[in-house]
Amino acid sequence: MQVPGGPKPGSYAYGRIWASHLHAYLPQPGAERYRETYDEQASGDWIVWQYVTMDMSDGLTRVDAYHVKTQRASEVWRASPANGVLLKMQLVSNHLWYLTETVQSSVKSETVETELHDRNLETGADRVVLISAAQGREEVATDFAVDGSTVAVIEERAQDVLRVPMKIPFTLELDDLAHHRAVTVAHGENENPTTLCAANGIYAWSSNAAGVMAYVSATGQTLHISSTPSYVAVGGHEVWWHAINSDAYGGENVLTGERLRFPSSVKPVGIVFSNGVGIVNTMHNTYTFSPSA
Repeated sequence: MQVPGGPKPGSYAYGRIWASHLHAYLPQPGAERYRETYDEQASGDWIVWQYVTMDMSDGLTRVDAYHVKTQRASEVWRASPANGVLLKMQLVSNHLWYLTETVQSSVKSETVETELHDRNLETGADRVVLISAAQGREEVATDFAVDGSTVAVIEERAQDVLRVPMKIPFTLELDDLAHHRAVTVAHGENENPTTLCAANGIYAWSSNAAGVMAYVSATGQTLHISSTPSYVAVGGHEVWWHAINSDAYGGENVLTGERLRFPSSVKPVGIVFSNGVGIVNTMHNTYTFSPSA
């Protein structure tokens, strides 16, 4: 289904978010020149986005949130020496989960510290869920995805985070917050940053070494979805991917093994899921679809 109600061709406002159901742009608190929105997400009654410079080079990312019912937007987080830099965020209903990183340096060593936060957007309460601090070959969290009470975490060695060598091994761990259990389910090399995503017990990610992989908790299987390093999205029982460096794309129902494609007229440049609905962006239109339940 094509999404109607967009701005007229040629009338898009730079760096703003258009809400088709409102037929208007969302308010942008504290608008600044040469900044634009990035990583827009919607869940329940909330929409969040990062507000960044065009080349994202100054490390001064901030996060804004918009409440659909009150139609108010506000700043909820900003990078700083104390807060660190933002590695990733995920909106789940009225909870914003976000992963930050700081580096503490001394004469003899450097320590990488990452913190996973859970912020209640309605109350403003912010709790730290996971903390990892490491040096050398010790591991820290560098990517995450939330699925119910389980948090999937990609961990890499602190020395690799600091130096970025050619080969960066990583570990995928599932942390069951409700039962205080953690289990390692996969290993890999050279994850494509922040590609880890999860839904309905399916955890998918991409790496330069292996392409797109998925771990299915119901069966305990790790599946090879595609050999192409890609952006990844999970919805229902489907894993969709779109190549980072080409127009290649595809999907797979991980329960049936069925390979999935869109009609030949739809040529995706991006595939995401929001509020359980699949969204396909092309160069000219936006479409929605319902994944298999």
